[in-house]
Amino acid sequence: EVALAGIWKKLLAVESVYLDDNFFDLGGHSLLTIKLIQEIEKATGERLTIADVFENPTIGELATLFEATDWKAPADIHRSALQVIMDKFTLWFTRP
Repeated sequence: EVALAGIWKKLLAVESVYLDDNFFDLGGHSLLTIKLIQEIEKATGERLTIADVFENPTIGELATLFEATDWKAPADIHRSALQVIMDKFTLWFTRP
């Protein structure tokens, strides 16, 4: 839970998060969800799916996935095209 909270604070640029805070209510969106999954995998070695985050949008709910004895990251070896794109590019927005 502590590791997840640190990742959330970094991605969402907030000073504090609580176990029952909803990722999407705090400003999370689909692109940040992919970044969240990547950061969690870097920190824990476990891979979540986008569905895992949408179905378990709080730190407390996500933490229970790791606590479940029979839960394992998906064994698929391919990555979604969006994940590959996010790894390769940084988006820059400028004003005209």
